[in-house]
Amino acid sequence: MDKRNEVYLALDQGTHSSRTMLISTDGHSLAKFQIPVTLNRLDDDRAEQDADELLQSLRSGIEQAIATAKTNNWEIHSAGLATQRSSVVAWNRDSGEAISPVISWLDRRAWRDVQRIADRAALIRQRTGLPLTPHYGASKIRWLLTEFLPAQSVLPARIGIGPLASYLIANLVSATPYCVDHTNALRTQLMNLTTLDWDPTLIDWFEIPSQELPVCVPVQNDFGQLRDTSVSLRAVSGDQTAAMFSHGGFPESTGLVNLGTGGFLLMPCSPGCSIEPELLGGIAFSNSTTTQYLIEGTVNGCALALKWAAEKLNLKSDYQSQLNTWLTDDKSPPIFINTVGGLGSPWWKDGGDPFWCDLDGTILTYPEPAAAMIAVIESIVFLIDQNVRRIALHEQISELRVSGGVSRLDGLCQRLANVTTRRVSRPEESESTACGVAWLAAGRPTNWNADSQSTVFTPRVDDQLQQRRTAFAQQIQQLP
Repeated sequence: MDKRNEVYLALDQGTHSSRTMLISTDGHSLAKFQIPVTLNRLDDDRAEQDADELLQSLRSGIEQAIATAKTNNWEIHSAGLATQRSSVVAWNRDSGEAISPVISWLDRRAWRDVQRIADRAALIRQRTGLPLTPHYGASKIRWLLTEFLPAQSVLPARIGIGPLASYLIANLVSATPYCVDHTNALRTQLMNLTTLDWDPTLIDWFEIPSQELPVCVPVQNDFGQLRDTSVSLRAVSGDQTAAMFSHGGFPESTGLVNLGTGGFLLMPCSPGCSIEPELLGGIAFSNSTTTQYLIEGTVNGCALALKWAAEKLNLKSDYQSQLNTWLTDDKSPPIFINTVGGLGSPWWKDGGDPFWCDLDGTILTYPEPAAAMIAVIESIVFLIDQNVRRIALHEQISELRVSGGVSRLDGLCQRLANVTTRRVSRPEESESTACGVAWLAAGRPTNWNADSQSTVFTPRVDDQLQQRRTAFAQQIQQLP
């Protein structure tokens, strides 16, 4: 087969949809298939998804991709899988069928269990790079083991339990391996950031039997062939970490801002930098010989906050098409205190209910829709800015590269450049996670997306925006 006909298969299982893409050998999208999936918000603390729905959406995408490759005489060289991080599930290891729903990364039902070991939070951060919160997998796994599984009338002989990635690997790969990659394993808060394996002390503190957990393996690994195909799965990663590599090797002094359901700022760093008290430490990449560490900031309310505000304001479903116009026309929006999903880094607290207010903190009841939605968008910018400031204490950041659906808003990107006083670039290819995991599956080639085009936003002086940023920061500091 002519190498020019080779392509890579990228599987991206996200919170609201599963995307399957065929990527060329130089990193360009050739075909894309997207299937929506359902997120069930049971209440403020509980968020679940149907495990079989997520699995079948990927299987359907794989079938469409293989058919398209055959039609175009393309040969799929290998595949990569990216998944939501911090979501967990239990399943029957013999049949592959899910026993439990997927407990979403947004879920925090086990917050009381986390409080049980709050006195060990600093030690947990030292071992994992993560703050102690119920958003990570350990407390959810314990809830499944102590609350959910005992309530079932019949249980299988062999139970699998772990990150969503491990369930998908077991069901997509012919050999049904019981394993999980380092990036997803770390988000259980049970894997040691240094040893890259389950930490016996953490397992003891969270009271989780170690024999129940899948084997930790590198991101770049031979996971086996996808079922009913000759395609090998060569890389598995968390969605945000995969997005770092959408353009291949990560540029020096550049931070990735990925804006989807949540917002994330990621940047490679030395191992010591990844244990930072107000931010997250993590793993960007690993193989049998190499580990690349990262430092990360998290914004819980990005597209999630826009959806929350649209519902509160009773906006029609087409409001998103008006956002760019609103961002251009309205110059004096109020402040939105964005605690949707809780405050992420660098505060790590609930923060109470979201609200709009004016510059002096007077609470406003549902302002005019355009101004209100602009305030939400600016709150995302302000939260990212706070994380840029923290990371800049450790690593030089001269440029921000934005990706994800919310980054398509020009007004947001320009405000981000203005507030952070840094150049912001937005690649034309919006599917950063899929392109990144394909690069990993391809063996990290040097010519990936080398000729891609980007829209560049250069910083401008905007005194009113900076004034709103200052007012926002003051209000955030006063939250419970």
